[in-house]
Amino acid sequence: MAEIVTIGVYGYDEESFFAALVAAQVDTFCDIRRRRGVRGSEYAFANSQRLQARLVDLGIRYVHRGDLAPSLALRAT
Repeated sequence: MAEIVTIGVYGYDEESFFAALVAAQVDTFCDIRRRRGVRGSEYAFANSQRLQARLVDLGIRYVHRGDLAPSLALRAT
């Protein structure tokens, strides 16, 4: 049976973020961000190209589904 887990980058450093994915046995990473960048140099690992490269190294499939991102109106509330 498929299992869905969620994670955000804030509060993680690069090592602990990817360790959490491995520990949860993630095989597909579904990125639902409308904009696939994160502000702040401490979160550069989560910017799309770096994130995708690291996921490849870990054998985790990357899928971008921006259509699942919260609408701009919802985010404004």
